[in-house]
Amino acid sequence: MSIASYTRALIVTEVRRQLQERYGEGALFQTADIERWIDLALVDISTKTRCLRTEASAYSSLGGQSYALPTDCLGSWAVTRFEYDGKRIDSIPFDQLDNEFDQAAGKTRTSRGTPKYWVPYGTGFKLWPVPQVSAVMQIWYARVADSVSADAVSLSDIGLSNAFGPAVEDFVVRRGMMLQGDQARADAMEKVYEADLAAAAQKDMADVAPDVSRGS
Repeated sequence: MSIASYTRALIVTEVRRQLQERYGEGALFQTADIERWIDLALVDISTKTRCLRTEASAYSSLGGQSYALPTDCLGSWAVTRFEYDGKRIDSIPFDQLDNEFDQAAGKTRTSRGTPKYWVPYGTGFKLWPVPQVSAVMQIWYARVADSVSADAVSLSDIGLSNAFGPAVEDFVVRRGMMLQGDQARADAMEKVYEADLAAAAQKDMADVAPDVSRGS
């Protein structure tokens, strides 16, 4: 692990330093509070930048129309590509699906055939037409960041570029300033956070190799 690695322990130490927070008895924030805010920062960063890209596959079922998105997917809006049986299919809003129906031709909401669309629906999606055979579905999407679950776990360990380290610190420090009642400094730190986040999100700032096990 390089000296530049942003581990959970390092982030906690830097946050306490910036907030001028003591350790132990009399501390305004417990270490568990700061660790929880770090995870909230990771959720905010992965949501705003969609920097953690991956893919997943599953089989459709005969006559099965409704499916769940991968559990780590940020949401249907974070899906960048969807393939059914090796061919890309488009997304269509559920309320626009009516335009595809043709009662005279037997096309209804439950018509069977080779899926032409995937339809975002709640926390999952529907296929239309309904699959008449089982086939592989492949989804490319942006995922939510994993937790930095121990002191020695670094941003690189969860697949995030170390370039996001300053932004993580900014987010947590801002949360602390708000709870200290210093809204003016918190507002200023929010601007610093957004600037550091934008800088880290640039492709040339990435310092971790694609996670082959999860896709890239």
